[in-house]
Amino acid sequence: MTAPTALHNPTPLMHSTELSRRTQTNIWLKLEFLQPSGSFKIRGLGHLSQKTFQKYGPKTHLVCSSGGNAGLAAAYSARQLDIKATIVVPSNCSEFMKSKIQSEGAIVITEGEVWDDADKLARSIVAQDPHAVYIPPFDHPDVWEGNSTMIAELKEQMGGVTPDAIICSVGGGGLISGVILGCQAAGWDNVPILAVETHGANSFQQAVLAGKLVTLPKITSIATTLGAKTVSAKALELSLVHPVIPFAVSDAMAAGACCQFLDEHRILVEPACSCSLSVLYTPELLSNIFPNLGPESNVVVIVCGGSNTNLEQVNSFRELFLAEGQQSSIAVKSGDQILLKMTNGTLQKRMTSPSSGLDMVENPSALITKRKIQEMVAQIDPTERLEPEVEDILLELADEFIESVTQFACRLATHRKSSTLDVKDVQLHLERNWNIRIPGFASEEIRSVRKSVVPASHTQRITAVANAKTTTQK
Repeated sequence: MTAPTALHNPTPLMHSTELSRRTQTNIWLKLEFLQPSGSFKIRGLGHLSQKTFQKYGPKTHLVCSSGGNAGLAAAYSARQLDIKATIVVPSNCSEFMKSKIQSEGAIVITEGEVWDDADKLARSIVAQDPHAVYIPPFDHPDVWEGNSTMIAELKEQMGGVTPDAIICSVGGGGLISGVILGCQAAGWDNVPILAVETHGANSFQQAVLAGKLVTLPKITSIATTLGAKTVSAKALELSLVHPVIPFAVSDAMAAGACCQFLDEHRILVEPACSCSLSVLYTPELLSNIFPNLGPESNVVVIVCGGSNTNLEQVNSFRELFLAEGQQSSIAVKSGDQILLKMTNGTLQKRMTSPSSGLDMVENPSALITKRKIQEMVAQIDPTERLEPEVEDILLELADEFIESVTQFACRLATHRKSSTLDVKDVQLHLERNWNIRIPGFASEEIRSVRKSVVPASHTQRITAVANAKTTTQK
């Protein structure tokens, strides 16, 4: 078979009526799931594989470590080039994905619990085979160059319109590096990028907050293909010269968006992709991050795709995360800050006296009272006083937080076929979806992690994003 000039395909840019209606702004979807390997990965991995083949010839043996999608792209590339490929995956790579990689003719080896473990074995295989060439899944200039082609396409498809923001997922950093390099080449230096991860796989966010590379103790998110414990240095470097907002969402939000996107757009993606879409399914969140967006604004979402999913998995998400009539999450956490309270409607107003403006009566079903909140504030600073509206928000948040944790923990207990609610049910929900640890119960690895201190450089970067946004709209 003669390989085509490029192994990836140009992908459509689709305007989403439903998401535009939800967010009250124009939402454009770059449909990378339509690539031959099912994800954007073929852009970078295909480009690198072709250049490797041109350099070393038909005896080339591609060896790639992967959480799944990069391996599938490398295997597809090898089949198109008619060369050998070995893909090393961690144990959290599904049998479903392994069979897809094998169907492309590649050898699949399972090693370790996470991608980092698989990567070590891949490098050792290369050291022992004179024809083997290591194909990194995200950390290589040719990978970034290949991924940047989607922005060149996007610029042509936008017809001279500059997007007000781009949203994309972050795993190891290959996609966001390509997007930033593509924006620089397109003259979109001031277009802000919202870089989305899930808690438990948010190595990029932690690196930006710390101002240096951070290695997560383990990957605990359902978005296993985002699972690089340390993001690439290039991604962090580029985030310092381009307006980038790192953001992490809960597994529940990613799972909820996966289900909603399938129902509304008839498109099936995995959590590593739907974590970016989850921001759009919470319009208050999008407007909180980009307050200047309006009906004439244009936001592009990279629907990066991913082949590590099927209907069975989506149905399990519905059972595990989405109780009937409930939203997938009540609050989003970024780092250790609650950024935005989310409910299905507006905040419920408590009854107040028309004459005094004070609460007439405490809510008898409230799990925490205003007096308790006032006592906690007094313990921190006796001179501090809270505005009544702030007290109302804290009361609602406390009630809904307890309700959310209880409901989710009960569903977990039911899922493991237990009639007893165990501390591990609560612990799993708090650690995975809220980044909260229970003293004395969390694992040693979790307890050993220190909270990140937000450096002044991060605050300056966010200010720069806001300024760049204002400049773009003028």
